[in-house]
Amino acid sequence: MCAVPSAAVKPLAEKQSDGRSGDARSGGRLSALCRAAELAALLNDVHGISADVHELRSGKAVVSVYYGLMAYTDGERFWWTGPERGHSSGLLPFSETEPGLAAERLAGHYATLRARPVVTLLGGELPLLADVMLAEHVVPR
Repeated sequence: MCAVPSAAVKPLAEKQSDGRSGDARSGGRLSALCRAAELAALLNDVHGISADVHELRSGKAVVSVYYGLMAYTDGERFWWTGPERGHSSGLLPFSETEPGLAAERLAGHYATLRARPVVTLLGGELPLLADVMLAEHVVPR
């Protein structure tokens, strides 16, 4: 069973559409919210990085680490976009199944982004939490 630290988690204001009760385990695997809270705790305890956890209506969760640096989880794996460009000029995607390895890699990306002026991160290609939350909660008509 997962004990989700309530201080780090920003729950949805409304109940999820599928009526899930928020159990820590679903089908024998840890819930996305528990895995996200685990990653946020590792970032804080091991790397000294404060991160917020947000539960999404889709059942996934997102860990907001820094401007443009968010890790998503479905409870089984974590994925995110790093700040460095690949050979095709696009941003590089990353994925890990172990929260310790994800925290270590995210800490490296965090250091890269912290070295840049914040103004260069806004309005760029990196995703922002507000964009994710709008896409998750606003239903187009």
